[in-house]
Amino acid sequence: MAKIITQFPADLDKRTAYRLTRAQAKKMIEAAGSVLTPSAFVLYEDADAKSGEIKTVLTLEADGEIFGTISAIFIREFMDAAEYFDGNPGSIKVVAGETRNGREYVTCEIV
Repeated sequence: MAKIITQFPADLDKRTAYRLTRAQAKKMIEAAGSVLTPSAFVLYEDADAKSGEIKTVLTLEADGEIFGTISAIFIREFMDAAEYFDGNPGSIKVVAGETRNGREYVTCEIV
């Protein structure tokens, strides 16, 4: 069972929180180049179904769609913005790139 670390809004109803932790979310990188305005998000820990390893996951709902990521870079940037803006980061632009080693990454910027 998922262990919720933080959520937005603070009074997020249990059904929405459950749905966000169990949804077949689109990968955040699929939203690269898009501007998203989350109506809700959940940062949680859950065991990987295959390895059993505990992973930190961020899922957010925007415009009726659910996006998720385990990207440490995205999670750090998103949560820093959320903390700075009292829990609600507002609109974000999803940005994808490639490292010098050729690995793809995803992060976000405040719009």
